[in-house]
Amino acid sequence: MPRAELAQGCVHVPDDSPASTCDNVVHVKRFLIILGIIFLLAGTIGLLHPSFSYHKREEVAKLGPIQATVDEEKTAQIPPAASAAMIIAGLALLILGPRMKP
Repeated sequence: MPRAELAQGCVHVPDDSPASTCDNVVHVKRFLIILGIIFLLAGTIGLLHPSFSYHKREEVAKLGPIQATVDEEKTAQIPPAASAAMIIAGLALLILGPRMKP
């Protein structure tokens, strides 16, 4: 039995499944760590740059083949509470993800 599986507390049980429980746990841990990093980065970006602008093209009138459109610039705000929640969730996933038991 490989040492990595022993260190993680995994026990290899022969069965008909193609992947052992240990492999599944390792994949879930890796996913939680990556998700935690994404949440942490998104929350940090939200705190550092709380507003962003975008353009919205709106059709005002249409007369046969002729169209009249208006291009508006809009601004969206990211609430600081949402950014803080993303940072906390990211840290929780980074801390608790690797400690998940099989």
